Amino acid sequence: MKILISFVLVLSLISCEYNSEKVRFYNTYRQILNARAETNDSLAANAKVMEILKKNGYTEQQFRRDFFELAAKEKDFIRTIDSLRNSAKKEYQQIIDSTKSKDATDKE
Repeated sequence: MKILISFVLVLSLISCEYNSEKVRFYNTYRQILNARAETNDSLAANAKVMEILKKNGYTEQQFRRDFFELAAKEKDFIRTIDSLRNSAKKEYQQIIDSTKSKDATDKE
C-alpha cells in the first residue's frame, strides 16, 4: 500500500512539474508574439525576444527544444498555438484602436 501511495505521489509531482513547464512555455510564447507585433524593426524585435527568453529562464536552444517536444507530445499543441496567435492579434488590435481613438480625442 505504501508503494502505491508513493507511486501516485511521484506521478502527481511529475504531472504538476510538466504542467508548470507547459504554462511557462505558453506564457513565454505569448510574450514573444506581443513583442513581435509591437516592433516593426526585426533587429529590435529579436533583441526583445532574447530578453523575454532570458526573463523566463530560457536560452534560445531550450525554447526551441521545448517547442518541438510539446509539438510532439501535445495533441492540442497546434490548436493552442493558433489560439495564442489569434488572442495576441486581438490584443494588439485593441491597443492600436485605443491609441487611434485617444489620438483623435486629443486632436479635438
